[in-house]
Amino acid sequence: MHRQFAQRSRVRKLQYIAELERNVQALQAEESEVSAEVEFLNQQNLILSMEYKALKQRLESIAQEQIIKY
Repeated sequence: MHRQFAQRSRVRKLQYIAELERNVQALQAEESEVSAEVEFLNQQNLILSMEYKALKQRLESIAQEQIIKY
């Protein structure tokens, strides 16, 4: 009886470890996807920031021209 209990305990422990390993793999895959998305969004943010600065400078230039005209 004690041997059966010990064997069942080992089996449960191995099942638990296997489940943890599957969870680790799933989380690593998710982390990889999220990391790629973050990199993409950082690049988009940089592009939009540069576009914003260019448009702001253009607007300031146009406003300055209007002041000079009047």
